[in-house]
Amino acid sequence: ATGTVDLQSCGLWDPNRDELLIVAESPEEALATMRHESFHQYLHYATKRGDHAPWFNEGHATFFENVKYNPAKNTIRVIDTGNRAMWVDRDPVRVANAIPRLLELGHDDFSRGDVDLNYVTAWAVCYFLEKGCYAAEEFAPYRGICARYLELMEGGASPFDATVQAWSLVKGRDVPADFLKFWRAKRKAALGKRL
Repeated sequence: ATGTVDLQSCGLWDPNRDELLIVAESPEEALATMRHESFHQYLHYATKRGDHAPWFNEGHATFFENVKYNPAKNTIRVIDTGNRAMWVDRDPVRVANAIPRLLELGHDDFSRGDVDLNYVTAWAVCYFLEKGCYAAEEFAPYRGICARYLELMEGGASPFDATVQAWSLVKGRDVPADFLKFWRAKRKAALGKRL
């Protein structure tokens, strides 16, 4: 089972029981928690695997917490507001420096220690991979990481091996420095890019 907990909401999706549970103090928190947990459910059914690396699984779940739906156009837009972005704004260096460690964490380690930092860093990584790396050509080498990770997982790789091989696309790059450069100078350009 995968779950999120904070002071205002709690969510749990249990794949063994096909059950999604949400408790929240407001409709907005309920929707954000539902989007988060629904991503876990989607990933499980789409890939027929429940053992994804936390950076990918929790990162995308937190990424989809802040989508805005436009019913007139039947489109969604990911925005970079909310608690995760505000947390990164407060200490982008700490988040950037946590990225290499995050990529090595399994689920048990992700849930121990500084859990808030782990969730925020996972969000930041996926925000960078899904939107930020399209904000400038200098970040183009990052564009294939998520697709490569999923291909490797589909081929039977372990989450750790899929992570190592997918991130080898940017081997030799200073990932924390690239993230900081994006966050400080190219973030606004990312808002209109990709999903």
